[in-house]
Amino acid sequence: MSMKTPSTVLAAPDKFRGSLTGPEVAEAIAAGAQEAHWSTVLMPLADGGEGLVEALGGATHTSEVTGPKER
Repeated sequence: MSMKTPSTVLAAPDKFRGSLTGPEVAEAIAAGAQEAHWSTVLMPLADGGEGLVEALGGATHTSEVTGPKER
């Protein structure tokens, strides 16, 4: 059985906690695929945790808040 060489690679990673965001991992995969002359579709994913907003292309904001009784 012979295997076909892929012409398009789907790069759909989650983040690598503490090192790369999902979009950064997707770009790294795309760079490797480009060296092999494959096209890529980038689609960073998130499991609903801390990388979700970035995977959707949104900005993140940090706020300091008090508790329910302003403590």
